[in-house]
Amino acid sequence: MKEANIACMVTLRDGAGGGALKGAQAAPGAHAAPAPTPGTTAPSTTTTSSLPLDLLFLSYEFSHATFSGNGVLACSQVRALAGRGHRVTVVCARPDDDGTGEAEEGEEGGGGAGGRGGPAPAPVPHRVVALPVPAAKWGTLDGRAAWREYVAGVAAWAARPAAAGPAPPAAVLAVDWSGWLAAAALCSAWGGGRGRGRPAGQARPPATPAVVFLNYRVFTHSACSPDGCPLSAPVRAAEADAVAGAAAAVALCAADAADLAALAAGGPAPPPPAPLAVVLPALRPEFAALPPPATPPLSPHRTLLLCCVRLAPEKEPGRFAEVVERLAASGALARHGVVPAVVGGGPAGDPSAAAVRARVTAACPAVFILPGFLGPPALAALYERIALNFHPPAADAFGMTVVEAGSRGAPSFVADGGRVGATALLGPAGGACLADFGQPAAALAAQVDTLLADRAGLADVGARARVAAGGWDEAAAGAALEAVVVGVVGGGEGA
Repeated sequence: MKEANIACMVTLRDGAGGGALKGAQAAPGAHAAPAPTPGTTAPSTTTTSSLPLDLLFLSYEFSHATFSGNGVLACSQVRALAGRGHRVTVVCARPDDDGTGEAEEGEEGGGGAGGRGGPAPAPVPHRVVALPVPAAKWGTLDGRAAWREYVAGVAAWAARPAAAGPAPPAAVLAVDWSGWLAAAALCSAWGGGRGRGRPAGQARPPATPAVVFLNYRVFTHSACSPDGCPLSAPVRAAEADAVAGAAAAVALCAADAADLAALAAGGPAPPPPAPLAVVLPALRPEFAALPPPATPPLSPHRTLLLCCVRLAPEKEPGRFAEVVERLAASGALARHGVVPAVVGGGPAGDPSAAAVRARVTAACPAVFILPGFLGPPALAALYERIALNFHPPAADAFGMTVVEAGSRGAPSFVADGGRVGATALLGPAGGACLADFGQPAAALAAQVDTLLADRAGLADVGARARVAAGGWDEAAAGAALEAVVVGVVGGGEGA
């Protein structure tokens, strides 16, 4: 396999790093991430385009009935690109709750899901076209989603004379495998292939916009149903095809970028893979604009051991349930004055979410359970009540709740090994407690017990996390994503 061209775009605020975890050393296997390597620098995020670009953003989930971090991140990226002067049109899906079967079109300015309550981001207009899909299939992003209906809807929309305006967009940004399939259908409707950009000295065919593949999660390494069956062949093929056929690909962590390169290299006659970049998601402006936490790090009100993830198989919430069972059985929860909290919804019709809640409730009847998707104000208040945030997956493209909790001074217990993207931001500053999640639950429970016994050490981790979380904002992330797009199209209007 050829070595992937991975440019990791990470910025940490000056002074965020330094030193190992003070006073919070856990049992063997749990530790704070190391300090940043002296002399390392981040790539420049200076704008390289002189004129605004017309961009088309394809994301199954966006601002309508947002149910996961995908919608939050899509809104953030669109808001950032529009804020840099680019003209962005979003074509997304929406659950057809009203049964009209009609697309909804209009201007949005606050980023949709990211602006529900609390300090709103500055208005940044962008056009949104929301295509109806069966409501019964809403709430998941894998093979069970209404992706066929979404792809067909994008193709039908693209066939409309006014869809592309006077000319096709300079680039199409396609989120995940479903966005890639939608981009393929769109380019076909416009009479061109999926462009890889403009070769040196040649003009790109006007009907073939360059496609940038935005990979929020490598679904090939995930699960497609509650019983954990492997993903269907079409989904695997779409991800491999996206890396092979896109003008560029963007992942949320270096591990995912390496996985994508491996997918592209695994074909029978693999073409050179698309250039790969890593652009970390930014802390949402709603969190960045909040005043300092009202609850001090050592406050007796920080009593929750939190699991705040979507209760879906790929997030492995069962690991948290098993650790809680062991902590309760050993008396550790009572000894530390901590109660577990399970916050988050799950895919419609998936019994695993209810099973996790039931296990934790049986282990500790005082558990705090809040199903559903919370907006920033409610999340911020929740984070200020926790002693430790337990992020259960062994691999997660990013894990935004880890960064959001850190922004409120709350430390997180996270898988080591670089397969949770948030550790690239918080880890070098000593802002996370890392452990080998390949260990048995008994070992992880012992490490959590040790961490909870040293609240001063956890407070130090939380303080470091708060500084690091604020060091990579939406403007910086938008500049990094813009650099990828401009590198593909060459910059300038009509490129």
